[in-house]
Amino acid sequence: MRYALTIGMLMLASAASLLAGDEPLITAQWDPAELRGFVDGVMETQLKAQHFAGAVVVVARDGQVIFQKGYGYADYVERKPVDPDRTLFRIASNSKMFVWTAVMQLSEKGMVDLRADVNGYLKGLQIPPAFPQAVTLEHLMTHTAGFEDHVIGLFAKTPDKLRPLAELMRTQMPRRVFPPGRVAAYSNYGTSLAALIVEQVSGIPYERYLEENILKPLGMLHATLTQPLPKELAGDMSKGYQWTAGRLKEQPFEFVPWGPCGGMSVSGADMARFMIAHLNDGGLGEARILRPETARQMRTRLSSPYSMAAGMLHGFFPMDWNGQKIYGHGGDTVWFHSMTAMMPEQGLGLFVAFNTDSGARARSEFSPTFFDHYFPRMLPKEPPAPKDRRASVERFSGTYFPARSSFSDAAKTNRLMSALTLSVDADGYLAGSIGGDFGRWRQIEPLLFQQVDGKRRIVFRENERGEITDFCSSPLCVNTMQKQPVWESPGVQWGSLGTCLTLVLCGLIGIPIAAVRQRKQPKPGLSIMARAVAWLNCLIWTAGFVTMAAGLQAAENIVFGPTGILRVTLTLWAAAAALTLGSLLLGILAWRQAWWRLAGRIGFTLILLGFIGCVLWLKHWNLLGWNY
Repeated sequence: MRYALTIGMLMLASAASLLAGDEPLITAQWDPAELRGFVDGVMETQLKAQHFAGAVVVVARDGQVIFQKGYGYADYVERKPVDPDRTLFRIASNSKMFVWTAVMQLSEKGMVDLRADVNGYLKGLQIPPAFPQAVTLEHLMTHTAGFEDHVIGLFAKTPDKLRPLAELMRTQMPRRVFPPGRVAAYSNYGTSLAALIVEQVSGIPYERYLEENILKPLGMLHATLTQPLPKELAGDMSKGYQWTAGRLKEQPFEFVPWGPCGGMSVSGADMARFMIAHLNDGGLGEARILRPETARQMRTRLSSPYSMAAGMLHGFFPMDWNGQKIYGHGGDTVWFHSMTAMMPEQGLGLFVAFNTDSGARARSEFSPTFFDHYFPRMLPKEPPAPKDRRASVERFSGTYFPARSSFSDAAKTNRLMSALTLSVDADGYLAGSIGGDFGRWRQIEPLLFQQVDGKRRIVFRENERGEITDFCSSPLCVNTMQKQPVWESPGVQWGSLGTCLTLVLCGLIGIPIAAVRQRKQPKPGLSIMARAVAWLNCLIWTAGFVTMAAGLQAAENIVFGPTGILRVTLTLWAAAAALTLGSLLLGILAWRQAWWRLAGRIGFTLILLGFIGCVLWLKHWNLLGWNY
């Protein structure tokens, strides 16, 4: 959910990879005392390192909860401890697993066809025909429907932003930017649209459908999609916290207008019930939410744009680790971070959740630590690098942007912020930061790379001309990284902007100096106006970028809607762009009427080029105008 953690939310999933080698696996031994000691040790270490207020860990095996424990506080000020049975955590995108379970319930009843055009199920809105291919539920499940991302206003601080699901899906529909089935781009809108289909096909609101067909049958009494929370559950809701300036700062409840994709609040014990039902082929005690064959189908791979990658399952993330088949989901709000992992061959389910922004890293570290401990597998010996490796690997180097991006509003700049640059090092390995960690990558097949001294894999794709177009993490392909032309690289983009701003700053300083030095020289009134307008323009451009820089520390707040700083910045830039037109006209007059000396006219022109460069740069990144 959380856009600033667009790559961070997927760190666990992108880290999951198929591991080369045939080393034997060690069978886990589930001694209760050892399990408690191990988890306690991990959580105590993370508490000291990450400073979260509270967390919960639940482990289920063979249909039983074998460990559950709360850590820290649900209310830090009141010193109210986390109760795994009652304390509710926001589970963010883990909510999507419930949507896909509901979709599969309708599928097994023959009420929906996963490969049919979704427009056949929608009432009151239609997906526009931007591409020849229709969008299907299968595309929504695999995040390949082709929608751009939506981040501004993804969360809300007050409940007045909540609207009926059908209204939100109709009025906030993002653009279709990729042909369906071609590019994986994680989509909150796509999942919410699937929930609307559940609602309209079943004839009852999605929230009620969820309650009657999943939560109540499984006895999940401490789980809800209702926002604000029902009175009977509100007292059990954990507070959210920010670790800042060496202390925990309480934060307000995060409302999620697109509720089905990330608005659920659930206790650890109730998440165990959900995991057990899926691991037990759709049943829990006397209750059954899916037929056995449907539950098993949900663990299987759907179509993927990458033939060598496992691709998305039926709404679940493949999260294989150390040769073990694992599936589940991760989730992030601004303050809450959680992860669900299920191992069908072991009958094992793991759920962990944190109530503090600093818990994002703790969440991402927990599962690899857990699975490395109970299902260890040694890394294979690294073979020596072939001497001719560099030439064959060079074509994979370059700049890559995430496909999960906004293309229509001011959040497009996140593409530049999330850019990844791969290069070839002296040994012929690909080198770069993928999934938040710097690493080197060894080519093991023509389009497949294995992390050196690690367990991740990435798979590339080429076009019909043999040119590299993009890559995905394996086995999960939920966010394609697309190769960019050189001019889109961060170096070129930031360098060009820096050059333009340097010209602007020179004008800010140089125009007053020139005016003072030439104050006794006779000059036309328009020439004085030209310098005055240009200097004012320099001042406004500078103020706009200074304001932008000041707002970067609170950039994450954009998920709650356009911030005051963003509005001020865009207004300053709009004013500067308007003055640029006036300056340009005066600059033309300066040359025609030979104002000032030649050096003065050249200097004025360079300043104008700085203005024009800023306008073009902002236009390219949707920052010219109020695009939110």
